[in-house]
Amino acid sequence: MGLNFDNPHVEVGDRGFVFSDWRFVGVQTDRNTDRGRLYVNLNGATLELHKSRGLGDLVASGPDASDADVVLSPANGSGLTATVYRSAGAVGDGVAGPIVTVFVYLCDEQDLRAREQHVDGLLIEGERDFNNVLTQTMREFFTRFAGIFPPPPGAGHPLRWSPSIVEQGSRGEPEYTSQFFWGLNRRGAWEIVGLQNPDDYREWAIQQTLSFAYDRTARGGSSDPVFERAMAKQAMADRLFERIKPWVDVDHDRTPDRQPKVRSLRIRRG
Repeated sequence: MGLNFDNPHVEVGDRGFVFSDWRFVGVQTDRNTDRGRLYVNLNGATLELHKSRGLGDLVASGPDASDADVVLSPANGSGLTATVYRSAGAVGDGVAGPIVTVFVYLCDEQDLRAREQHVDGLLIEGERDFNNVLTQTMREFFTRFAGIFPPPPGAGHPLRWSPSIVEQGSRGEPEYTSQFFWGLNRRGAWEIVGLQNPDDYREWAIQQTLSFAYDRTARGGSSDPVFERAMAKQAMADRLFERIKPWVDVDHDRTPDRQPKVRSLRIRRG
């Protein structure tokens, strides 16, 4: 059991955790996603993935199922294939538009090029896109997020009279609401399903991805200025992550309830 590092993604709108274990092949962020996002729609007995929130750009589809894997084949020449486990739960609640939004990545190649003039020079031999470093950024996001708002398994200090409900985060003891960020898929991996504002992490993801890209280029034998730029991007990413406040939807009504807080480890005296 651990974080879903094999296929890291963030889901928004899946109130009953009906979809889990998303796996994608052929992702081209500038071609078959909306800046890293995909929109899920149930059209009769067909499950669809769309590039646009308006559900006008179908990129993959397949027959819906219950308590089984659903295979979505490419549509309209998108080249995108997806597999998802579909539970027996009901989807859709009368809300217009997509029933679920899947963030394959928190930013895309277009974002990277908008920040750096010669970003294509950061691709290493054999690469045609930035999917490797974009996936690395998603894993970093999971690691950081779990460090502050851990998944639900409880862990309390053995000398406490009342053990903590949720395992302590790296910055202190998280609030009760932290557990609502997570869902456990059938493979025993934790997925982020309750975060309501992944878009707020886009700028962080851009800086973090560029940091990873510059870092591996510098370690491959480039000059010191490349390494210095990697460190600068990492420092900026760290500052951005600290400033972002995540929102969580506890009662699953599609509206964030409040921002989780982290309780200090300092002793409070009465």
